[in-house]
Amino acid sequence: LTTQPTAPFCEDAVRSEIEAQLQKISHVKFERDDSGNVIARYQRGRKRAAEWALAAHMDHPGWVRGEEGEMRFLGSVAAQFRSNPKKKSFGHFEMWDLPPFEIRQRQIHSRACDDLLGCAEIICVFRELEERGADANCIGLFTRAEEVGFVGAIKLARAEILPRSL
Repeated sequence: LTTQPTAPFCEDAVRSEIEAQLQKISHVKFERDDSGNVIARYQRGRKRAAEWALAAHMDHPGWVRGEEGEMRFLGSVAAQFRSNPKKKSFGHFEMWDLPPFEIRQRQIHSRACDDLLGCAEIICVFRELEERGADANCIGLFTRAEEVGFVGAIKLARAEILPRSL
């Protein structure tokens, strides 16, 4: 996932990779909502109500081209880290020009750990449930535009797709 570029409202590559990985898990079904969030469900066995839900967001702070063509920074990052950065362009948005993924001294370093590692963890949980043949009902929520005010998460909350018991 970390090799995919992302920024607020520019999560297409990450979302496509998430969906490609979810398609490989037999007992996972998923859909996109009108806001571009991905709602996935692992369901196996007789449990009809979801027992738990996991959530992560698909964006990371970055520079996004505005309507006037200017690049605007979207996200909450201290100004000192935004002044004169080395950036990489992905057309209508830019990210810091850092390695997508490295392991150094047993730690993961990435240009977008927040929160692509959370997205990866949800996929890993689904894979583990599948491999163990677990009878479970679990929801995974992959939201967009968290860096600019939880836009996708708020729309999901208003849609009331999660049982109130969760």
